[in-house]
Amino acid sequence: MTKPQKTAPPPAPEPRTRPRASTTAYPLILLDGDDPAWQLRTAAEFTTSPRVGPCYWLDLGDASGDAFAEGSGYRIVDHDGTWTDVLAQIEAVADAADHAAEHGLPPVGLVLNSASTLWRMLVSWVHDRARRSDLGQRRLRKDPDARIEVDASLWDEATERHAHAMWLMRTMPATVVLLARSRHEVATDDDGRVAPDTRRDIDGQKLVAWEATVRVRRNLGDPHPVIVSSRSPRLPIPDTEPLPSAGFTVDALVFDVLGCATKAAPPVRVPRPAGDRAQVWLREVAAAGDVDALQKVWDSAHADPTLPVDQWRVVRSVIERKAGALDEDERDAGGEDLDIVRLRAAHARHKAGANPS
Repeated sequence: MTKPQKTAPPPAPEPRTRPRASTTAYPLILLDGDDPAWQLRTAAEFTTSPRVGPCYWLDLGDASGDAFAEGSGYRIVDHDGTWTDVLAQIEAVADAADHAAEHGLPPVGLVLNSASTLWRMLVSWVHDRARRSDLGQRRLRKDPDARIEVDASLWDEATERHAHAMWLMRTMPATVVLLARSRHEVATDDDGRVAPDTRRDIDGQKLVAWEATVRVRRNLGDPHPVIVSSRSPRLPIPDTEPLPSAGFTVDALVFDVLGCATKAAPPVRVPRPAGDRAQVWLREVAAAGDVDALQKVWDSAHADPTLPVDQWRVVRSVIERKAGALDEDERDAGGEDLDIVRLRAAHARHKAGANPS
């Protein structure tokens, strides 16, 4: 009697995968410490490298870029000082970096002075919103010097705004150099006594140092900078202490140590994290500035087969509210009414589509 032959097991289920990138991603480099002149000189020197393409310098709160521009190779980014415009200019640099990558041109560079001020802008915005709130206004009427508590939801909004800017700078195919202040963080015990384990921390949003590809620090009086941390396997840093780096330059770090290419290549597209598909489309709604743009978002979102019906209804509702607000603004300005009916008509046209309401 012959034994029955064993059948091969069915293929094991696998997640969706992609090929690994063939090139090293361009880094986000953090220069920190209490020696601002060194940071500015080092960043400006990088822009003169023949291995880098167009470089942009974005100043926040001062005009250091003008002071170091002589002999450097960067263009100073103009903005109106608001978060909205600063973010728009970072997006414009990302677009320039994408263009260079698509056409095999030398990679773009961006210097942001500074990451500390970038977060300070949002801290100021949060406190101002708290003071303008109904509760804040009532307290200030009673006591103009009253301390106004900031709701946690406002801090969440500020963190989300900052995360968007950092995501843009981390994922664009360009070398980004962030300048930042750092300060001594003094630990205390339960009795309020100063503990011996003091350390230096970034004066800014608490995750900036973690998101940097490489963090380099130099303090006043130090003979040379030290590399504090690195996320690159090409640059391992000892766990015990920072790595001294005499003669440090950003150019050598990017192209010689990290091995980045001198001709930019299209990067691996890293999607911006989102809690659900509705959040992805709500970002598109927020970016739409007129009813025609809203119409395009409406059509695209309704045709998205991955957008569940309940989330489509959320997106539709937000679009309609924003269209109504635009309509009011247009009437207040004396212009013609916006045709919100087009949005309703779009919904009717697509009613039998993939995402019925």
